[in-house]
Amino acid sequence: MKAFTLFFLTLIFSPINYAQDLNYNKHLNELNNNGVTIIPQVYSQQEIEAFQIALNPVVQKIESLMKTPGIPRYFNNDGKKTASYYWQIDNDLVLQAGPGRFDTRYQLNKGIFADSHFQHNPIIEKLIQKVLHSRYTNYTGVVFAAPGSGDQYWHRDTDNIADSDIDGTQLVRMDDFYFTVLIPLVNMNKENGTTEFMLTTHRKTMEEYPLAKTAQFDLKAGDVIIFNGKINHRGRANLSQSPRPVLYNVYYKKWYNDSYREGIN
Repeated sequence: MKAFTLFFLTLIFSPINYAQDLNYNKHLNELNNNGVTIIPQVYSQQEIEAFQIALNPVVQKIESLMKTPGIPRYFNNDGKKTASYYWQIDNDLVLQAGPGRFDTRYQLNKGIFADSHFQHNPIIEKLIQKVLHSRYTNYTGVVFAAPGSGDQYWHRDTDNIADSDIDGTQLVRMDDFYFTVLIPLVNMNKENGTTEFMLTTHRKTMEEYPLAKTAQFDLKAGDVIIFNGKINHRGRANLSQSPRPVLYNVYYKKWYNDSYREGIN
């Protein structure tokens, strides 16, 4: 069985043929200036299909769990009190990420998602090394938006890193320490709620948000979108008739506690 699994993973994770030719300076400049960049077709259709197959039982389990009463969660988001729900399963959390959508790491450290070819994709890894340099780690999760799900709340992926500062003044002065890589398993567009970003807000305080332009990007399954965890963003409503599953890998400095979630015991 182990031999078959190794053969299967080797088969689907074909060598990346343009890792050396990618214009990394372009993507670094976009990350630095806008806070977000897109790399097309990092994953093959065969890989995407394998991810979908591996993810299906996780989605089914979570959707069944979310039919049970959730635990209320209250937290501050840019100075606003936000209400939500969460569930616990096998020492993992399932977070409601807006109406009809969830965010979880459940079972995403096993099987195909634990394989080094997925965890350390050479294209992504090379770019992450250029922005985080050393002493960083990563984990995998999924954001799932069901058909008819609503808009997510605007948020940064990071804490504000201050006891009394809610506008991010200290945060935006710090060296970058957190990057999120979105891996859509279906094509993403405005109809199914592709992520909306306030460009440049990884360098702006909350009071400066009105100065920022917003942008949404059409993506094909296999593309990845990489963004600075300090940037203000949200998933938009899924107005299509199909679910929108998006895997993500979060890369962050080891000194940062990314397990903490305000409002969760």
